[in-house]
Amino acid sequence: MKEPFLYIIECIICSGLFLGVYRLCIVRHTAFRISRFFLLLAMIGACTIPLLQLPVWPSEVKVVTLPLLWDAHGNASEIESLTISSMYHWLTDVYILGVVVMLIRISLPLFLAMKLERKSQVMVHGAYSLVVSKDVQHAFSSLRTVYLPLIENEEEEKMVMMHEESHLRHFHIAERWLMELLKAFCWFNPFVWIASRYLVEIQEMEADADVLHQGID
Repeated sequence: MKEPFLYIIECIICSGLFLGVYRLCIVRHTAFRISRFFLLLAMIGACTIPLLQLPVWPSEVKVVTLPLLWDAHGNASEIESLTISSMYHWLTDVYILGVVVMLIRISLPLFLAMKLERKSQVMVHGAYSLVVSKDVQHAFSSLRTVYLPLIENEEEEKMVMMHEESHLRHFHIAERWLMELLKAFCWFNPFVWIASRYLVEIQEMEADADVLHQGID
């Protein structure tokens, strides 16, 4: 099994390279769908490729015996191994704590949306459900439901609804959840966080483009 430090370094390097390719060759040069898929596949690949044991070049394996540490009485000391072991345990605890915090963070909006749906009137709007409530500050969509604030202007409400329907039609919410899970398990990788922001930007641009294509000025 690969050393944790080596995996982290390789994971960060891979994701950084993939993100560089995205900025240079993908974004603004390809369709929105290709950009979205590339970001997701690139980040998944960056997290899995370092786990593979890929031989880079053939070499002879040489076994070198290192001297042990000795204490004042001439007995072999295990201080070094115990220090490394305790450090790995400490880093493992920090990693698990970070994953738990991230999972709670991404689960909280889903629970709040479910709570809002239970106490609000749910209407059927085509293939989707619609919740209009004064408790909604900004329009958003979750699973197959669109949540709208109280909007007095009918034209503005129609435009916002078309925007959110575009998110649902392209399954943007599923892509965001997948990226959020990657962020939860790779919270130590800054490039995954950057890729998540890029994904949201591409999704918003695609939804805006769909609204414009339907005749909204």
